[in-house]
Amino acid sequence: MISPTAPFPSLPWRDPATGDILVVIETPRGSQSKYVFDRNFEVFRLKRILPRGFCFPVDFGFIPATCAEDGDPLDAVVIFDEPLQMGSLVCGKALGVFELEQTQSGKTIRNDRIVVLPTALGRDHKLLSLTDLPHGLLFQIEHFFIGYARQEGKQIVPVGRGDEDRALAIIAAAARHYRKKQ
Repeated sequence: MISPTAPFPSLPWRDPATGDILVVIETPRGSQSKYVFDRNFEVFRLKRILPRGFCFPVDFGFIPATCAEDGDPLDAVVIFDEPLQMGSLVCGKALGVFELEQTQSGKTIRNDRIVVLPTALGRDHKLLSLTDLPHGLLFQIEHFFIGYARQEGKQIVPVGRGDEDRALAIIAAAARHYRKKQ
């Protein structure tokens, strides 16, 4: 049985051979359904169905062996042209981070989203940072999470966008937090 604090406990946050960031996909791009990994039953569980016309603009998942301020693994979005399969493991490069503050019941925490580009696209891909993504896509992703949080009775406020170095620093801090909790 998987520990309630460690989905996929054998996975590191980074591939030791390549240095790639690892992301487990929970919810595919275009899905109107939100899935989460249920640690007790070791399956992906339907968490909720989004309102009509509301769907995930990118593949959404988590970085294993990390623990964010909300107690869950660090959230990640994967930039790819078609939906990835739920449960798939994506190796990628961190393009940057959406730095977000989430408020619920009067308590504010960080709930950042690391932006990852799959390395399967090739190392010579033209996307090197968040600034290489279309502004409209960045806006769409940010506002999706604002609206999604509102549906759950939470408030999300963007506080910035960080580059690859900032994303890696956030991941490393979440990995240290994870190790302390084990």
